[in-house]
Amino acid sequence: MTDVNEGNERPINGFQLECRKRAAELLAQLGAQLEEERKNGKRETYITARVSGTDLVLWIYDDETEISGPGVDDRFESPDYDTSEELISAFTEALVQRVKAAMGARERGE
Repeated sequence: MTDVNEGNERPINGFQLECRKRAAELLAQLGAQLEEERKNGKRETYITARVSGTDLVLWIYDDETEISGPGVDDRFESPDYDTSEELISAFTEALVQRVKAAMGARERGE
């Protein structure tokens, strides 16, 4: 995994690092990995990461996340959760389900 802070002016925050770490750990258990690209937005720093073997893309913002892809638009926004931990847990649980579904579709030739 690359260092997303390397060569960038604005560092990734703790929430983003935790989301990225947990996503990477869970994906490894499924035989997938993050293929990362770091972006700087105009108002905030965010990470985009493709999930290998799928058409899924993760977006990790300062305090929110998103999973997108064909027919997928799952958003996890901070006002919807009491704590960052709850948001991260919901995000990672949804990620596992989406990756399993995408891998299953690929195996079926869909």
